Amino acid sequence: MRRPTLLLHICCAPCSTHVISLLAVRFDLAGLFHNPNIHPGAEYALRRGEAARFCRGRGIPLLCTAYRPGDWFSTVRGREGDPEGGVRCALCIRMRLDETARAAALGGFDCFGTTLTVSPHKDAGLINVIGAEAARRHGVRFLAADFKKGDGYAASCRMSRLHGLYRQRYCGCIYSAMGGGGARGASAVLFLQETAHVAHRVEDVRRDVDPRPRQAGEGEAVARTGVDLDDPLP
Repeated sequence: MRRPTLLLHICCAPCSTHVISLLAVRFDLAGLFHNPNIHPGAEYALRRGEAARFCRGRGIPLLCTAYRPGDWFSTVRGREGDPEGGVRCALCIRMRLDETARAAALGGFDCFGTTLTVSPHKDAGLINVIGAEAARRHGVRFLAADFKKGDGYAASCRMSRLHGLYRQRYCGCIYSAMGGGGARGASAVLFLQETAHVAHRVEDVRRDVDPRPRQAGEGEAVARTGVDLDDPLP
């Protein structure tokens, strides 16, 4: 019997650890690294590289879109002063999930999902609403979930340490770094200088691995989760 295919939006390697282990039990997975919100360019390259390394170790193909931070700045223009979790963040999530839905539809995947809900700083309800809207626009199913449930976030931290993954100190954009205060806020001035030219630079990113979906490695045992893995797909 054919296993359903799922295109998973990966925000970073640490968040993907628990989610991939959970979903690989039922789905043939491929990852999508589409995160133009990440700044500066060096930080983006580091996070993309770590995501590729973890996916490669799990035998999961990872697709990487071109790095176009200027598109992200255009999307959130006028919302620079919003607090974390506000309208700017919703626009950012919508941008990334819309591209994931589009890629899933074009690639013939059964559904798509995201690792974003494993973070305790992210509103799973909002993310699931945005994902469902993107699914309707592109005619592909969205797998709603709250991966932080069942101790999911703690599991992702443990797995990240086990695999020696880089764990970032801010969500990704310059505004999240500036809003951190202390050392993060002080260092924002330095990376704002770099971002001034990164924001309008287009860097084509090669696909790190074979993009064709294939059988993933066996995942760890699943206990309590925030997603219904038995929900039938069309």
